[in-house]
Amino acid sequence: MPRKPSRETLEADNAELRTQNSALSTALQYLASGLPPDADECFKEPDGKGKHRYRLFGATRADGGTLVVTFRHPGQSDSSTAYQFDEHDKRVRELPFTPGSTLEKIAMERLRAKRNEICAGEARAVAVGG
Repeated sequence: MPRKPSRETLEADNAELRTQNSALSTALQYLASGLPPDADECFKEPDGKGKHRYRLFGATRADGGTLVVTFRHPGQSDSSTAYQFDEHDKRVRELPFTPGSTLEKIAMERLRAKRNEICAGEARAVAVGG
């Protein structure tokens, strides 16, 4: 008979689910509003068939914004996942280098650079009083 998970395990799982739910809810709000993403990056799978699209919304928020990752493959329904940008960026940086992870690392680096550019522009606007 399998052991029951510990209270700590259940609490950690619950916290992770709350974080995922929050990111997904925020992503749906952005997508439903029709606003364009602050940054958008795409790359194809090494086999050339599947395509990943990374969209960053709310880049100036304290949590780094909401990242929506959509995978599209011919003949299949699109699959989307939402993350808090900073948390996902940290996970991607820790991934070992593989052909797939390298492409994801490049996409995240580009999004990070664009986010930093947007935040620097916001800071300049505030400093100048605009």
